[in-house]
Amino acid sequence: MMAGLACGEPNPLGWEILKSISDNFFSCDDSISAKGMRVLGNPIAEDVKVIGGESGSVPMGLLYELMSNSKLDEVKMKLGLDVSSKVLVINTEGDTDPFNYRKVVWG
Repeated sequence: MMAGLACGEPNPLGWEILKSISDNFFSCDDSISAKGMRVLGNPIAEDVKVIGGESGSVPMGLLYELMSNSKLDEVKMKLGLDVSSKVLVINTEGDTDPFNYRKVVWG
């Protein structure tokens, strides 16, 4: 889904800065992005619906995966995430590919 965006390759200039100041980083496959697209597009209760594209939805998909997958409990604990955590998620794009967005979210 994101092969054309080369999202699996960090920007060499940015990576030099980030690797020295970051405590953690993640590499996610397309299923995490798709999960984020579905979560953002189908809010619970009073949450606002967000139309998030493939690369913009990865942070939400990762957060959802961390909070719901018991196999990641150790990572979640290391990050200090629990039900009382407040997390800022930044989505960097809308549905830049409307056909794929509909296929992923509703297909």
